Amino acid sequence: MRVDKGLDGRGIYRAIYTSLWDDIDFRKLSPAEKLVFLNLRTSPLTNMPVIYPYYVEAIERQTGLDRDEILRALDTLSDSHWIAIQEGIVWVMRGLKFDPNIVLSNEKHLVAIKNIILALPKLQIVRDFIDFYKINIPYPIPSRIAYDIPHAIQDPDPDPEEEKEKEEESEGKPKVKPFSLYKGKEKSKSKTKWIDPLAMTTEEKEQRVSFCENEKERQLREARRRGLI
Repeated sequence: MRVDKGLDGRGIYRAIYTSLWDDIDFRKLSPAEKLVFLNLRTSPLTNMPVIYPYYVEAIERQTGLDRDEILRALDTLSDSHWIAIQEGIVWVMRGLKFDPNIVLSNEKHLVAIKNIILALPKLQIVRDFIDFYKINIPYPIPSRIAYDIPHAIQDPDPDPEEEKEKEEESEGKPKVKPFSLYKGKEKSKSKTKWIDPLAMTTEEKEQRVSFCENEKERQLREARRRGLI
């Protein structure tokens, strides 16, 4: 007996833009890293918001790559902010944003995504997803006080004065890695330690809030200078 997958037996439809292949950052990835990314984006395990439980065994079987290649690819994709990983949950960070068939302004899409989010384990990575897409939903884990926006505006010809001002503003501020990654064998090579907001002093919280506000203002100034807004 044949088990139907989708309406015609071909599975759920997943769409990506063809411009991905000419993306400068994507072209820098190795063939194995590209294959793992595409698997995470189009896997039968994925869902509408592209944040879901992943299994190295499934990636291994579906791609034909060995485990070491997969773990190295996951580490690179995490460090370059294509994905984030925590406690067996993977988030393809721009998957929802660049899905041509799903939009948060569609009420039915939004309700479906909220239901998926609430069914996931209560983790910081899910909180980060909610904050990144500005979804209004009650969640027991607090927002991070400050974290970098993946693939933020990069100035190919930075203003020396602005760079100096940025360095002065950030001097003495805590350095925070934006997303939780691996544990155990999948531990990230990065040595930057994430600081738990609940364990911070009032002074540290004020410093990070100030840093976040200054960074937002800098990005807005840069966007206006380049005519993006």
